[in-house]
Amino acid sequence: MVAKLEAELEREKLERDWSMSELDRVKSFWEITKRDLEDKKAELRNTESNVEGVEERHQLEIKVTRLTSVLRRCQIACRVYLRRLRSFGKIKTEICCKLTVDFFSTRSSDVADIPRDSVHRRMH
Repeated sequence: MVAKLEAELEREKLERDWSMSELDRVKSFWEITKRDLEDKKAELRNTESNVEGVEERHQLEIKVTRLTSVLRRCQIACRVYLRRLRSFGKIKTEICCKLTVDFFSTRSSDVADIPRDSVHRRMH
C-alpha cells in the first residue's frame, strides 16, 4: 500500500511540475504579447501623428498652389490692363508702378498667413 501511495505521490508531483511549467509558459506568452501590443499601440500613435503632420502640410500645399495660381492670374490681368493703358498713351510709367503696387497690396491680405518660402518655391 505504501508503494502504491508513493507511486501516486510521484505521479501527482510530475503532473504538478508539468502544470507549473505550462503556467510559466502561459505567463511568459502573456507578458510577451502584452509588450507587443503596447509596442504596436505606440507605433500606431506615432503613425497617426505623422499622418496628421503630412495632412497639414498637404493642405498647406494645396492652399499655396491655389493662391499661387490666383496671384499668377492677377499678375497677368494687371500686365494686360497696364499694356492696354500704355498703348492708349493715357498713363505714365510712374502711375503704372503705383497701380501695380496698389493692386498687389490689396491682395496681400489673402496670402499673409502663408509662409513666404512656400509661395516663393511655387512661383519659381
